[in-house]
Amino acid sequence: MQIPPRPPTVPSLADALRERTSALHSAAERSGILSDLIGRKAGAPAYALYLRNLLPAYETLAGRLLAYGSEPAIRLIAEGPVGQVPRLRRDIAALSGDAWERSLPLVPAAAAYADRIAACSASSWAALLAHSYARYLGDLNGDPILRHLLRRRGDAKRLAVEPRDRARAAAIAYRQAIDAAGRFVDDPAPVLAEAETAFRLTIAVSEAVRAEA
Repeated sequence: MQIPPRPPTVPSLADALRERTSALHSAAERSGILSDLIGRKAGAPAYALYLRNLLPAYETLAGRLLAYGSEPAIRLIAEGPVGQVPRLRRDIAALSGDAWERSLPLVPAAAAYADRIAACSASSWAALLAHSYARYLGDLNGDPILRHLLRRRGDAKRLAVEPRDRARAAAIAYRQAIDAAGRFVDDPAPVLAEAETAFRLTIAVSEAVRAEA
């Protein structure tokens, strides 16, 4: 696969995404159920509910990535988000039992998130870079922290926890993949704007899950 070279004077897409979404990323961590989980005010049941409400976005993202699987940029970044879907399902079942699809409610914000991914990628694959960055890279960075907090309080012993050095290496590798994929993008502006939308949708899910929990 030929990856277009990046001129040294042009910032990487991964760096541009990080800079553009930094404030929203911090806002997401202070929002809703995420704030409660980080602050140890909520435990495994709330985490299971949060994962359950992220699942539609992940399933839609995986489906759209597979639909554009012949695109060189998408081949660089698809594996992680696609593979996350069965892992999420296993995690939710480990926390809530096999009947979780009936016992854990879906909030409207979850469907709105999934619908946005489907709509913005209907005619182009580029927006999928934004949602993959916001969703999957965000989980690579943040999920190990949440899992360690939950396991420390004895709430989620059945959850697998990636060693932090391995999770950090995976996040670095995925940033590099986003950067490489970005070299196939002629205009990064819509990708950056869509990443902001992705974080706002995450915040909406987090707030709605807190209200439901």
